Amino acid sequence: YQKALSFIYPSLYEGFGIPVLEAMVSGCPVLTSGISSLPEVGGQAAFYFNPAQPEDIAEKLMSVLLSETIRSEMQMRGFEHIKRFDKKIITKQIMDCYLSLE
Repeated sequence: YQKALSFIYPSLYEGFGIPVLEAMVSGCPVLTSGISSLPEVGGQAAFYFNPAQPEDIAEKLMSVLLSETIRSEMQMRGFEHIKRFDKKIITKQIMDCYLSLE
């Protein structure tokens, strides 16, 4: 994530969106689907697209790739947004989910 200009996550269904948070922690601007839980996970720090529309994905991606200013703003918003997620609570929720599958 650290050397990438952006992280693109065209998920059609997402239970939580951990890769989005991983990218933000690493300072990588996030572009992701505007469906399921992803808008909640990414908040105002990510750009959203319709995963069924390649033109929408390309438009959002080009705006990020062509502007260092946008990437920098997204990185700062990502660092700020990630503070809302307590690692201990998230870890417990993930473990509870895994344990419920037994």
